[in-house]
Amino acid sequence: MDTKSFVMGYAVGYNDGLDDSGGQPSEDWTPPADWLNVPEPGAWEAYFLVDMYLLLEFGLYFLNPDKKQPTTGKLTVDWGDGKIESFEGVKEYTSVSHTYEAEGQYLIKATVDEQSCILAKTSDYSGRPAIVDSLLIVKLGENICLDYDEGTHGIGVFRDSKKLCMVKINGNSKLPQSCFAYCTALKKIDFKNPPTIIPRSCFSNAYCLKENSIDLSKVTEIEDSAFSYCYSFNKINLLLCTSIGENGFLSCYTLQSFYAPFCTGLGRECFAYCNSLSELDVDENCTFGDRCFYDCYNLYPRPDGSVN
Repeated sequence: MDTKSFVMGYAVGYNDGLDDSGGQPSEDWTPPADWLNVPEPGAWEAYFLVDMYLLLEFGLYFLNPDKKQPTTGKLTVDWGDGKIESFEGVKEYTSVSHTYEAEGQYLIKATVDEQSCILAKTSDYSGRPAIVDSLLIVKLGENICLDYDEGTHGIGVFRDSKKLCMVKINGNSKLPQSCFAYCTALKKIDFKNPPTIIPRSCFSNAYCLKENSIDLSKVTEIEDSAFSYCYSFNKINLLLCTSIGENGFLSCYTLQSFYAPFCTGLGRECFAYCNSLSELDVDENCTFGDRCFYDCYNLYPRPDGSVN
């Protein structure tokens, strides 16, 4: 048997012995009964459920996947209040917004083509561009991707969406940096194709997210601060992960058990201030950054030999 097959076989057996503690999600969050129903999108469709309360303007940004092209393709947006608009051939990126005449929930449907299928940003036009107060649920069709190129509009596609509870991604699950940072109400993210890399600060301060509401079964790398301050985590099981960056799980106060048996590198302050952490399993040759387990006063003996 080759090494890879042995490792995968070991991982499957290892997972079977860890109850329902990680990997594929088991918690099925459902929206409140008084929310509008969000249907499943077609391949070129995206749905956005918004609650317009006080702030009545909402905007979307879409890009051409070919960054060398000077224009985007066609975008049609049904704003959910009877207004439908179409846009085509807009330079660089298509930024569209709509002002609602009354408060309440609205279901927005965006239809794109192959030249406008990159979602770069959602926003409220409220004088506070860093905070999105209206977005509740997002569902993306299989041909719609998030803009994950560094230095473009896409860093933090949903960042600071304070009421966003659920996201479903049916296509490419490659995520941008800070994608869900400070999404403090996020309770479920559903991937048709689970991600392999969790980028820098992707879920930082998404402190309502639990380990059984996100599929981490295919993750091989976690970058700096990816899950810092996710203090609803209890037991994490990463069977394919080989490296975790600086502050990867910083201040995950409720995290008790962490299993990544093939992980060979933990960055600086990776688990610092994880006060409840008492069980940890990583590769026997794993390297540890400075203050990796600082203030983990329930974890003894520590694999790096530290006492604080």
